[in-house]
Amino acid sequence: MRKRYKASSLLHAVFACLLIALVCFGMLLLVSYNTLFQQQTLEKTQLQLTNNAAIEWQLSKVNLDQTETTQQSIFDDHIKTTIQTINWGFYKVIHAKTYYNQDTIHKSVLVGSMKTDNTALFVTDYDKIQSVAGKVKIIGDIAIPKARWNEKNMQGEKTEIHINGVTSPSKNKLPAINKKQQQLPKVFDYEVTLENLEENSVYVHSFDKETALLKVHNSHSLRGKKLKGNIIIEKSGTFLINKHMELEDVIIKADDVKIEAGFVGNIQVIAKNTVFIEDDVQLLYPSSIFIDKPNKLGTITIGENSVVMGSIILSGIPRKKASKSFIKIKKNAIIVGDLYCEGNLEITGKVYGSVYTNYLTTTIEKNTYKNMLMNVEINRSKLPKQFAGIPLMKTGTKKSTYEVIKEL
Repeated sequence: MRKRYKASSLLHAVFACLLIALVCFGMLLLVSYNTLFQQQTLEKTQLQLTNNAAIEWQLSKVNLDQTETTQQSIFDDHIKTTIQTINWGFYKVIHAKTYYNQDTIHKSVLVGSMKTDNTALFVTDYDKIQSVAGKVKIIGDIAIPKARWNEKNMQGEKTEIHINGVTSPSKNKLPAINKKQQQLPKVFDYEVTLENLEENSVYVHSFDKETALLKVHNSHSLRGKKLKGNIIIEKSGTFLINKHMELEDVIIKADDVKIEAGFVGNIQVIAKNTVFIEDDVQLLYPSSIFIDKPNKLGTITIGENSVVMGSIILSGIPRKKASKSFIKIKKNAIIVGDLYCEGNLEITGKVYGSVYTNYLTTTIEKNTYKNMLMNVEINRSKLPKQFAGIPLMKTGTKKSTYEVIKEL
């Protein structure tokens, strides 16, 4: 006798087959997506490796001084990379854009020049023997007039001189600096306005775009704002940077610049006449301060307990203005990098790097003593080995070595 099956049993069988088919399809789909994911991950990894290699390739070039845009296949494969090198103040920015099919990876890095010499102090020979008093510590090579010091007792204190380095006679002029390195972009993206900043307290402008130029008439309009990236802030007259501003990687350009006590940021300052930094200011690495060919007298003052992680340059000073143009590093201030002064230099703080100056001065109880160094530490050995600064000196045919400072 034939066994009869209910219609419901047939329905269950069809449902089971459908369920098994769905499970199989799901497994096939999962395997397919996994394979696709692995392929995309591999391609992305290849793009990242190629992008990083492109930046290293650009750094290894004989001449990085030129602004250029090139397209390369780094590994001679199907992956292409566009590499752009631009000047950013005294530093360089390398932007690499790597692409394949519809995938694109880009990266911008700030690069600086590595120091190779061991110079701690250079004082131009104007036929004046330099004097030292108090506690003086100089670590590194020294070039001074006639290669000798006079020891003086100014206030009854014991003179303690600690010098560790080669001392040699200096020349009658400072080593020439490479002013061509200090360049600004000539093409701007004018989308940044004060109206934009009033709506958004944070504004970031990446280095894969044209430089944003922000012209301000009142420094207080930037109070409480955060600006980061490829931005030049320009003002006629005096630009006041207060401690409530947050500035990173930007360039400040003005006739005179004053930085308020308590400010912390990473900036490059380009001024025509004066830069005055109050006490307890921190200019983080990499920063710089630059005055060249001032309209009046060039003066740079670094307040007590302030820190500048970068170079300070006062150049283009005629001899008749040199006696009244100066850089003054006040008590307990610390400079990490190069200090270059074509006027008078007074240091009562510390310099971890190299000092180049036409004249040394010291002020004691409102009396100024020329050709004197007192209570100071200039220590070339404390400059970090990986410190990439500005390509300050002309190198002639010698190749400058560049390294990445930070990713932008």
